[in-house]
Amino acid sequence: MPDDAVHAYRRDGVVCLRRVLDEGPVERLRDAVDRSAEVPGPLGYKIGEPGKSGFFYYDFQMHERLEGFDWFVHQSGVPRLAGDLMGSPGVTLYYSNLFVKDGGSKVASPWHEDAAYQRIDGDQCLNFWAALDTIPSATTLVFLRRSHTRGGPVFRPRHFDPDAGYDHPLTWNRTAMPPPQQLEAQFEALWWALEPGDALVFNHRTIHGAPANTLKTRRRAAALLLIGDTAAYNADPGTSDPPFRDDTKSHGDHPAGKVFSRLI
Repeated sequence: MPDDAVHAYRRDGVVCLRRVLDEGPVERLRDAVDRSAEVPGPLGYKIGEPGKSGFFYYDFQMHERLEGFDWFVHQSGVPRLAGDLMGSPGVTLYYSNLFVKDGGSKVASPWHEDAAYQRIDGDQCLNFWAALDTIPSATTLVFLRRSHTRGGPVFRPRHFDPDAGYDHPLTWNRTAMPPPQQLEAQFEALWWALEPGDALVFNHRTIHGAPANTLKTRRRAAALLLIGDTAAYNADPGTSDPPFRDDTKSHGDHPAGKVFSRLI
């Protein structure tokens, strides 16, 4: 990592790491993403169809069925980088994740924080999001700099499908998100154009979103949601996304155990 990466991550809530993955792993992850899009897992969610303009797709836990993601979790060294950024000797996996947003997609990712969807409380939780295609500024993720430092309740979850919603979402320590204009006036926008193998690493409370992919090119990404030693399990009876829960854990316990695997 660059010398200032830890400082930038903790100050801004997001850091861009260049060339984290080389060409071989990127190809393996692309293959895994494409196979998952053709035959989704039980947690996969599609808008449109693969190969057709506007296809949008995300899925979870590919490391349980696809070799490329198993490598990403267990052999890539990414969990160690995440631990260094969080300042945590131990690292636990919450999930592996992928996104596909094909050219012509009209689906924008609204402003949100990952914490809204998760059973994880505390500062030591991050998303390690690796680009698998060239992603120009017009379609890249956009972050609200230092929004992870605002404190207060987590914003309520918003479904990525504009025509869908959640029947029983998490509600503990959740509040309504203010209008987008208010957020954009309060925080500076921050983004990077990316090449395959570059990674965006961001705190789970950093507000971010992404525009619709109006270009002709595909935007694929592989991600890991990783937890540090000071994170705490949230036993909210509502439904998280993905709908993971560990009923052997009490509220405030560390999540590592039966459902969430400790990697380091």
